[in-house]
Amino acid sequence: MLVFWLAAAVGRAADRSDAQGRTRPRDEFAIGKDGRLILLPVKIGDRDVRCLLDTGASLSAVDTNLKEELGEVCATRLIKTPAGLKRVEVYNWPDAKLSGQSLKSERPIACLDLADTRRATNQEILGIIGMDVLGKCRLQIDFDRGVLRFLESLPSPTELGEKVPIDFSRDGTPFIEGVIGNERTERFLIDTGAQGNSFDADLFDELHSQGAIKLGKSSTSLTVAGRVQGDRGEISGFSVGPFLHHTLRFSRLNVNSLGIRYFSRFRVTFDFPRKAVYLHRGVHYTRAEPSATSGLTLNWIAGEAVVESVREQGPADAVGIRPGDLLVSVNDNATVVHDPFQLRQLLTSEGGRKVAMTVKRDGRVLGFELVLATD
Repeated sequence: MLVFWLAAAVGRAADRSDAQGRTRPRDEFAIGKDGRLILLPVKIGDRDVRCLLDTGASLSAVDTNLKEELGEVCATRLIKTPAGLKRVEVYNWPDAKLSGQSLKSERPIACLDLADTRRATNQEILGIIGMDVLGKCRLQIDFDRGVLRFLESLPSPTELGEKVPIDFSRDGTPFIEGVIGNERTERFLIDTGAQGNSFDADLFDELHSQGAIKLGKSSTSLTVAGRVQGDRGEISGFSVGPFLHHTLRFSRLNVNSLGIRYFSRFRVTFDFPRKAVYLHRGVHYTRAEPSATSGLTLNWIAGEAVVESVREQGPADAVGIRPGDLLVSVNDNATVVHDPFQLRQLLTSEGGRKVAMTVKRDGRVLGFELVLATD
């Protein structure tokens, strides 16, 4: 299954401007529940676009489809992604609004090709809101209710939960400390633009050599610089502040990070100006990590789920599913095929579980029953 990762950029938003022309957003927005990526409605020129809220992004960005809204290129810049450095064009900010409020940053906005992101999520994502907007903000994300609020001031301490200090990298992205096992402390990027968690390659390899990671199947991570194939595995014992989880899954990339799958266990309140995040246990605090695999990598093209690749000797390969097959239904449910988040939950739920799949191939409709492998 695809592990979605994005490290990119977006703009600074509006309630009132600071001395450098930056503005802060306000308002409340409905978002997907339970750990779906956070998408906000932004108007750029005359177009309504959906933008990913990404604390792992230092700069703001729009898709190449919106290039006509950007004017002349100002410069090019290197941005860091889990796949390595990528050079992108940057522009002056277009006319952009969030809930009627002007989005503006003193930093330029990047222009990226987000087509792979759309294919991986089946969402029409055309922009990214990053830390150049969010760095002056207080915001609360209630994953259980599906609500994001930009806050003028913080709620009472009893509503906030446990305070965890944040420190910022030179590019403005936020980090918190996590403890691996009983004693090893490392810095982790707070990355709401990623679904999963990661260790950088050196740390992953060191922990594996010590027997601290139980390896699973390889994973594919999507970045703005391309796809990255790599290992993933489970760590026994990981804590942030007073919160201990006995089993969490991490991919091997080039950064230590915690993504939406981790933070959606909480109601999260970010106070970036005062360098703090508050964590309050949510409904899914004890949710089990993904523990199975179908051996499929899927893309959504024109709304259809297309098998991009099939892991050799994996469950899908064993029953004869092939690259290029169109997925029609899973367990006689055609709706779930159009919801990558729900489908991935189903196909990573439990090793040994039987799953019925219907596919189209060369005009024929074929049925398969595969058994999910433990991952």
